[in-house]
Amino acid sequence: MRNKETIKKELRSLVKRVKSGAFSNRDMVDFGRITKTHADKIKRNTGIKVHGYRRVIFASEVKHIIRKHGRGNEKQKNQIGVTTTDLISLPDLFSGVSSIRLEKTKDGLRAIKHVRNSKNNIFIVEVVRTGRKQLAIKTMYKKRK
Repeated sequence: MRNKETIKKELRSLVKRVKSGAFSNRDMVDFGRITKTHADKIKRNTGIKVHGYRRVIFASEVKHIIRKHGRGNEKQKNQIGVTTTDLISLPDLFSGVSSIRLEKTKDGLRAIKHVRNSKNNIFIVEVVRTGRKQLAIKTMYKKRK
């Protein structure tokens, strides 16, 4: 895993570019290699081996999160809008997940859903990109407990 503060700076910059419209969908932030501890936890809970994989988020997914799950765009009654601070905090959120499970996206891709229980439940879904050895963050949303 890369330095968290560096990742947060890059995330802040990416979010700012997405909000201003000055980005390419291929712009991304690379979080670095997934830690052995987290990779072991994913393997135990999903059966998917992700040792040596890198965690990434692309601008197109940041745009999706803001447009579909951001403040003022909540679709469900118990949903809470994701903020810029939440997006910048992504590197910290993975270390405190309380559950990890295997799911499928609407497109039928294998995905890993991380749930962090805190004051509210935070959900982070990553697509498994086997060929590129990446876990690509697909979406993030929050719900009241």
